[in-house]
Amino acid sequence: MEYFHLYLYGSEFTIMTDHKPLLGIFNSHKPTSTRIDRWKLRLMPYNCHLVYRPGKDAENPADFMCRHPNPQATAERNVDDEYVNYVCSIAIPKTITLQSLIKAIETDSEILDYKRLKDELLVYSGVVLRGNRIVVPTKLRERAVELAHVGHQGIVKTKSLIRGKVWFRGIDKMVKDKVDNCLACQAVIPGKSSRIEPLQMTLLPSGPWKMLAMDFLGPFPSGDYLLVVIDEYSRFPEVEIVKSTSAKSVIPRLDAIFAR
Repeated sequence: MEYFHLYLYGSEFTIMTDHKPLLGIFNSHKPTSTRIDRWKLRLMPYNCHLVYRPGKDAENPADFMCRHPNPQATAERNVDDEYVNYVCSIAIPKTITLQSLIKAIETDSEILDYKRLKDELLVYSGVVLRGNRIVVPTKLRERAVELAHVGHQGIVKTKSLIRGKVWFRGIDKMVKDKVDNCLACQAVIPGKSSRIEPLQMTLLPSGPWKMLAMDFLGPFPSGDYLLVVIDEYSRFPEVEIVKSTSAKSVIPRLDAIFAR
């Protein structure tokens, strides 16, 4: 399957095998050995199903095809057409239909601006390709970026995903703007979520006991906490020992501080 990846990837196909245990191994969802699980992971990108064919028959294709290749048929293959078919089948994002893409390209005059890339562009079955990537018109660019951004993987992975499928002018800038304006992406970017906020000094109150600051220190080995109340005007501290940080313990201490 990996050897013929160029022809199999993105297509549904059938595998005939004379090794019956493979059916149970690959159709089972239960964990087996680590080595078999690695095989199953490597084959996950392929859309295939296995069919058992006994090896006793001399006409068994599972044996015949590997022992009797046809050099003439192999030489007559049109590799160019097969490659274009492969590109068209995997390059189109699943949510953007071929019909809507063709219609957008035919009606969008901006496609004419790509004349300098004429040596890199290829039109196949109504689809404009640059190499193995689809040239996306203006109407579908935002949608393509949204599809690549699903999962909030950050700017690097989003660019890598969309560059492998489509191309248009300003693709990097559009992806950057999308990620920069995404709250979920910004929340997990290293260096942004962990950075220390700068200190903001409070304004001096008009007089003593107009504004207070309060916090706890502890717990200490004894299990006690220090309730610290500071007057923002005079910076005079009041300290009380409390057994816990619950309101039941704190309110009586605050009453005493306010009374003083």
